[in-house]
Amino acid sequence: MEQLSYKRNGEFLHYLAKAQCLRGNSEIGLTILKTIYGKYESLRSYYRLLFRDLIQDSVLNRSEASLMIFKKYVLEFSEEWSEHYPLVCFWHICWASTWFSDQMLSNELLEASEHLQEIVKDKATAFSISALKDYNEDAVVRLLQNLLKYDMMSEYVAVLQVLFNYKLRNRDIRGCTEIIRNCEVLGVSLSSSQQGKYLTMLIEDRKNPDEIKTKVPFKNFKLKF
Repeated sequence: MEQLSYKRNGEFLHYLAKAQCLRGNSEIGLTILKTIYGKYESLRSYYRLLFRDLIQDSVLNRSEASLMIFKKYVLEFSEEWSEHYPLVCFWHICWASTWFSDQMLSNELLEASEHLQEIVKDKATAFSISALKDYNEDAVVRLLQNLLKYDMMSEYVAVLQVLFNYKLRNRDIRGCTEIIRNCEVLGVSLSSSQQGKYLTMLIEDRKNPDEIKTKVPFKNFKLKF
């Protein structure tokens, strides 16, 4: 009975994998995790969640060497088993980070994986809505830049509309105007409803210049090409 429980729980090696990672031995810990992921298919859903938690700890601990090791393994899981969940988790936390090094790492992951590109393309609108709930406009702007880079224009327009609505709600005239200008440069357009709301806001601003104020601290908004 004890032997059966031992096997059913993957020889409890996930505890060893986690302990090694938390001690800073990421290469050893993730090697163990990769081995048991391949060996115990019935436990893969649990191992995915464990990998996600280890990724979060690694990014928060700010170890550049550890991050490179995690990058290697999330890509290996994706390529060898079509297990994209750890890759998406790693990309997302780096993309949403305020640290420049994390943001660059998220770009490297996108460049390295076409699977990730397709997932980001499919989930771009959802990712942008989630980021704006946390007032993370910078992440949305960087997502827009990546969508342009990989020529995902329909997704680009969808995310741009989400950002424009966010700025409309906050009555951010400067931010809305910058988006309008970028639309003109790229030859894309917002919905007629959004354009109408923008014009209404401009008219109201001219009538009552002291009443139109942003509800959140203004951040200089500019798309880069």
